[in-house]
Amino acid sequence: MSHLPGRVDWWPTDIETWLRRLADLLPGIHRASLPPPGTIPAFRPYPQNSYRPPPWARHPTVWERAVEIFHAPAPALPSVFIQRDFHPGNVLWRRAKVSGVVDWQSACIGPAAVDVGHCRANLLGYSRWVAERFTQLWEKAAG
Repeated sequence: MSHLPGRVDWWPTDIETWLRRLADLLPGIHRASLPPPGTIPAFRPYPQNSYRPPPWARHPTVWERAVEIFHAPAPALPSVFIQRDFHPGNVLWRRAKVSGVVDWQSACIGPAAVDVGHCRANLLGYSRWVAERFTQLWEKAAG
């Protein structure tokens, strides 16, 4: 981050433009040419310490169903280059414009939905509306 101009912007003044610019980044990343096989790894979900519902869960059957879905075969989606840790904290801004994306150590080949889902999870800290709006903007940008 010290080699690029800009800074992280967790509190944008214009959230709609901020979300659009975040969403507009992903199609370009996902269109990058794939390196030769074996150059970077294929996406694999991170292993969890436990798949049991947490003790505080009010609806443990919902957690159990989510784990069941997680362990089911993944949908057949195209493999693209993914950043894998895409979220607002890894995007630098200068004068309300993106100046760079950082933290590429987890980059791999996998479905674009991994980057979208990871960013959505981070955006839920703002609100569900913000996460949904990001997804709508990404769908439009990605076609």
